[in-house]
Amino acid sequence: MSADNSKFYKKWWFWVIIVIVLAAVGRSNDEKSANSATASSSAAPVAEAPVAAPVAEAPVAAFQTTPSELAQAYNKNTVSADSKFKGKTYEVTGVVSDIRTDIGDNAVIDMKGGVNEFTEPQFKIADKDKSKAGQVEKGQTITLICVGNGDIIKTPMSKDCEFK
Repeated sequence: MSADNSKFYKKWWFWVIIVIVLAAVGRSNDEKSANSATASSSAAPVAEAPVAAPVAEAPVAAFQTTPSELAQAYNKNTVSADSKFKGKTYEVTGVVSDIRTDIGDNAVIDMKGGVNEFTEPQFKIADKDKSKAGQVEKGQTITLICVGNGDIIKTPMSKDCEFK
């Protein structure tokens, strides 16, 4: 063998030994983990304290607004309106102009107050209140607590709306 081949084999054996040592250490740690898991599972079971079901709290509105105020704000300046409404929880009271479902089968209520008939604010009802939306009629005045969701082509959108 030449001197170059001898160096190559020495380096190769060095790495083989490192891999074997690391594998052995890893196996040793796995066995320790398995032993401690077995020991803890063989101990007397500890009774867990019962966990109370979370109480559904009514959302708290940061402020009040109207469908008209929403529509006017988005008509004037979407960026400014987003900073005021988007992601914020607010209470809105208005007259229902339509009750429908969207493509995702979510209940949506439109309220009068848009800049025109095509931009009336839309309020996507939370799943827990969908049955209540089924009892609403056009022309009825309702109050919702919603989270602002921006706009689509100047139409204000709200989500997670719950009846007050």
